[in-house]
Amino acid sequence: MDAAHVDRVEHAIREARSLPISKLPRAGLTDSAQGELERRLLQRGLERHGSSIRVPIDVQLRALLRAGADVPLVGITRRVKGARKAEIERVVSRLVRAKQACIVVRGQREKVVSAEARVLNPAEMTRLRKVAEGLAGLFKMIGRKGEARAILRDDLAALLGDDLAALLDGAENRGPERAAPGSQSSSATPVAPRQLVELALRRLEDPKLKIVRIPDLVRSLDGKLSVAEVHHALSQAADGGAIELQPDAGSEFLPTEDAVLCPTGPRDTVFSCARLLSP
Repeated sequence: MDAAHVDRVEHAIREARSLPISKLPRAGLTDSAQGELERRLLQRGLERHGSSIRVPIDVQLRALLRAGADVPLVGITRRVKGARKAEIERVVSRLVRAKQACIVVRGQREKVVSAEARVLNPAEMTRLRKVAEGLAGLFKMIGRKGEARAILRDDLAALLGDDLAALLDGAENRGPERAAPGSQSSSATPVAPRQLVELALRRLEDPKLKIVRIPDLVRSLDGKLSVAEVHHALSQAADGGAIELQPDAGSEFLPTEDAVLCPTGPRDTVFSCARLLSP
């Protein structure tokens, strides 16, 4: 068995993350040689699943999380290839229990993020819940029938002040190992993430196509903003009508290292390009 052929097939599988065995390059291979090829691929860390050979689920997930992606649980089979939803959810649960990943709620959606993400710990969640309960009590009284009620600014500051500051500063107090990628750089500059993103879009804009590839945008801001911060800024700019997010016609064939840098939208559409709308 030619080692170079095994290398080519392995590369094709790792790029696609999963390939049917029937689609593996097999020019001139006998049945026994095909069996030897599969054996060597499994020795290299790939695994067989039904009639396909795939990159293991945990390896795919770890690659996505290392790149800073937040992976929606709904539609997760579009991001992790060659696996059923139940299989992926079992791996997610194992990573969460091992404190190698977290499940967070963002915009009414559950997403998987790296364990290094700036998340609230259980004690902080309890503190936040108490703040929310205090606010709920205020709004219940404000909503009573009769004349309109208001809240004194000083009372609101007293309710939120210490708790809110502690929650926002909590990630910094946990030490450098918990800091989010790019968080120090972004806090050291007075330029807001959205402004940084729009400036980078103008700098990278293709003069003919008038678009920017989002993986290129994310890489250009490495060290300044995390992937999640870039995605949030893009979403804000799109909602404000400053840019248009576009799915690439061939986004399903994006290399893994590019796909993990792209935000997702409704029905888990992968947005790989952005176009400036404002002058």
